[in-house]
Amino acid sequence: MARLHSTAIKTLHYYHKINLLNPIYTDQNNGYRYYSTDQFEQQLSERLRLLIRRD
Repeated sequence: MARLHSTAIKTLHYYHKINLLNPIYTDQNNGYRYYSTDQFEQQLSERLRLLIRRD
């Protein structure tokens, strides 16, 4: 997902930390976070719109 959307892995981790974009699944063995393409585009764009409205 990070490569697909040119997003740094640390950025995805930060988005998860602040509840901006949560993975659909996290592997308990290695901590790898899984995202769907639709989820990434929909959740991130919706939440960013809400943040912009606040300003």
